[in-house]
Amino acid sequence: QINKIRRKISNPGCAQSVLGRLCQRCESTNHMGLFPRSGFCASENGNHFFTTMEGEACSFQEIVGGKCGFSSKDKEKSVKLIPLLNCTSNIDKHKSALAFTDVQNEVALILARACLFSRPQNIDQLKICPHHRETLGLGWKRSSTRCDVPALLSSHSAKVKNRPRAERGLTKLASQTVLNETGIFVPVGSGEFS
Repeated sequence: QINKIRRKISNPGCAQSVLGRLCQRCESTNHMGLFPRSGFCASENGNHFFTTMEGEACSFQEIVGGKCGFSSKDKEKSVKLIPLLNCTSNIDKHKSALAFTDVQNEVALILARACLFSRPQNIDQLKICPHHRETLGLGWKRSSTRCDVPALLSSHSAKVKNRPRAERGLTKLASQTVLNETGIFVPVGSGEFS
């Protein structure tokens, strides 16, 4: 028996493209919980879940929370988990656009945005879903064009609209320093004013 892990669908509308397909388990087409790749639905008390056939959960759901799912750019809506170490996309354009320099590869970027500033001992066991890879990696966007460094360290106004416009992105080292000094996590690439 395949061990199936249930994960709530991140966007209930995402299953609309598979409506009408017959679920292999319950032989129903009257649901929105059909998992596109497996052919199974997983509804429980009206809540619909993604079921990963690998029998494993995305490591980053436990680390950062949120819901697992597919990348917003993937037309096939695949939710296949991959080992974190297989994340090898070029991040140079992303670093340039956000003006930060001290992260060298996609794995380090994802880890830093998950508040893991040093390489975990179990890194070879970490798996990531396309949604977490996108939101922690190359698909991550700043929440504001203003400086995100907390007022305690920056001497800026507590009101975001009164803060100066960011000139560059927060480095990994600066992100870790902000966390250590204030207890507030500000992700790598967030706005920083000199």
